[in-house]
Amino acid sequence: MTNPKLPNLIIAGVTKAGTTSLFMYLKQHPDICASSVKETCYFLPVRYNTPMEPLSVYQDFFAECGDTKFTMEATPGYYYGGKRVAEAIRETVGDAYVIVVLREPISRMFSFYKYLKSRLMLPKKMTFGE
Repeated sequence: MTNPKLPNLIIAGVTKAGTTSLFMYLKQHPDICASSVKETCYFLPVRYNTPMEPLSVYQDFFAECGDTKFTMEATPGYYYGGKRVAEAIRETVGDAYVIVVLREPISRMFSFYKYLKSRLMLPKKMTFGE
């Protein structure tokens, strides 16, 4: 394909809120073509005031997407980028649907705690209360 599609459906959200599950469920729909990797992170440099990669790098994630109704990617970190990231998305892909996934804060925090413990990123004896 000489002119790959850009996404018109983007999933953003907070950590441990289910963006991976949503991405996996939606990519099974026949009208949705998912990016070759879930988190392209293409717009994250804007969050840190650094330049984005060339557009061709982003397009490569969607090289297999033909004439599907929706082309999708999911990078939860876009949520934390605020207005700058939102504007970069609009300037690059136009009027895309953006799904923002949130989660009740205490459950989210406990899930993140368990995630960090499972990866040995917290001391073994550290409790959730600590």
